[in-house]
Amino acid sequence: MNNIETIIALISAIIAVLSVIFSVILSLSDRGKDDYLAIDEQYKDILKEGMKNPALRDPKMCCKYDSYKETDREFYLKYNTYAYIVWNFLETIFDFSHDKKEKHRRLYEIFLPAIIQENKLHYHWFRLNNYLFEASFQDFVFNIVNQLEINECNLAEFKTVYDMMLKEFPPEEVKNRKQMISLLVHGKYKAYLARLKNRIAGDNTFVGYALGYLDNDCNAFFLDYIQISSDFQNCGFGSQFLHLLQENVVKGENPIGILFEIEKPDDGGTGTKSKRLKFYMSNGAHKLNFDYYLPVPVEQGTKYPLDLMFIPKPNVEKVSKETLKELIIQAETTIHSDYSHTKDVIASYIDSVPDFEKSSNIHVIKGSKVDLDYVYDFLDEHFDSSFIIPKSVFEKRISESGYELVLAKNNYNVLVGYAFVYRSKDKKFLYLDYFAILPFFRQQGYGTLFLNELLKNGNRIAEYGIFSEVPCIIEPYVEKLIKKCGGKLYDIKYSLPVGKGKVELRSVVYPKPNFEELNSNDIKYIYKEVLLNLHGDTINENNLKDCIS
Repeated sequence: MNNIETIIALISAIIAVLSVIFSVILSLSDRGKDDYLAIDEQYKDILKEGMKNPALRDPKMCCKYDSYKETDREFYLKYNTYAYIVWNFLETIFDFSHDKKEKHRRLYEIFLPAIIQENKLHYHWFRLNNYLFEASFQDFVFNIVNQLEINECNLAEFKTVYDMMLKEFPPEEVKNRKQMISLLVHGKYKAYLARLKNRIAGDNTFVGYALGYLDNDCNAFFLDYIQISSDFQNCGFGSQFLHLLQENVVKGENPIGILFEIEKPDDGGTGTKSKRLKFYMSNGAHKLNFDYYLPVPVEQGTKYPLDLMFIPKPNVEKVSKETLKELIIQAETTIHSDYSHTKDVIASYIDSVPDFEKSSNIHVIKGSKVDLDYVYDFLDEHFDSSFIIPKSVFEKRISESGYELVLAKNNYNVLVGYAFVYRSKDKKFLYLDYFAILPFFRQQGYGTLFLNELLKNGNRIAEYGIFSEVPCIIEPYVEKLIKKCGGKLYDIKYSLPVGKGKVELRSVVYPKPNFEELNSNDIKYIYKEVLLNLHGDTINENNLKDCIS
């Protein structure tokens, strides 16, 4: 980050402080000034520390602070401490929102601009460490402070977007400015901006932008470009933006979904292309299996092979090839109208476009070491970083008997979910260590299908059934899934070692059919084996009693 960008980041924080001070002047009574001054001094100390160490407030470093764990250990440790202080301060402000005293509730309103500003800088840290905070504060940060909204971009805003595109895409991938403006003016080509819904007045910062072809009936969107600004990356905004496009743009009478092109991965599964593919697949994208080509300038060979991906609307089970062919022709002839050979390129593949049919069932297979490498990249999207063990530990567990990776795939052989399962030495139970359905495949019945397959297989070899755990506070849909699959939530709690502390969890049991009710001693015995075998590096017979209640 250069000096100008550093100054801009600091000025943004100062603006938040000025907003606070202005609100105080207007609204605080003499009674409340002492409370305000104490909090204001704390916030000033936070900002002073940031001014002494500008890297702590550098958006480009904050949004990927965890990548410095090995390369810049000093920054990583210092930022971890700084961000923790910031978020504790913000949680204190949030607690005022439901205080009995009106003057304290008013303090929350006054300092809300500070919450919004600090969140923009330190949200990535919070996503990886949210378990350190109360559930109500987590809900506030995730579902209120970081809620996005999208709006159609006007021509004045597009000038800014285009300048950003020139910095964020290779020059050969960015269309001519005049051509893009012409596409926008004629109406079928659309540009959308994503911003934080709850932002400081006058703050028009873009979280991201998307451009593409929208068919006449708003039933499908052919995505041409999508980008999350560098300051907001690694925060889950890409998934949220895709969801909002699906929900708010593709809303005709017969909506089908979003299509887009992606480069074919040729990096052995570890490079940017593969990571991009994994991101889209985790958001429900399906590869349409045919030879697709992008029109390119004649000097580059007229066409370039890509994969065409499709994210269907949640309720869309099938799309005919005729519908897809018509959409592709309309979109490509519009987007690439500047090439005289576009129609010839389309004609070279259009007859091979297949029907799309969503899988209604899954098959469950045992994962390999290659699968572990693939799945491991998804873990930080589905679980708190504190619960994610090093890949080497997974490899060690799998190499030993009784622990394995299990994959759930649909009829297109697309990964929809995964689980890590431990089989007890006496074969009395299976323990579900990790269980996840990829984000965009949720709410479509895959969780139930996968869990039932695990139960079916587990009940053949386990005397008691399958055991797992959930946080003490869970989402309603999780509880619904547990009950739908015959699971029971028990009040027996145990603590899982996390870093230097512990996280309290609640027991879940999926008993084998016709098996008698388990008593608390049976369940405690099972969790003792789990803790000693899977967490033996931190738990032993001496401290075991402190972990189960």
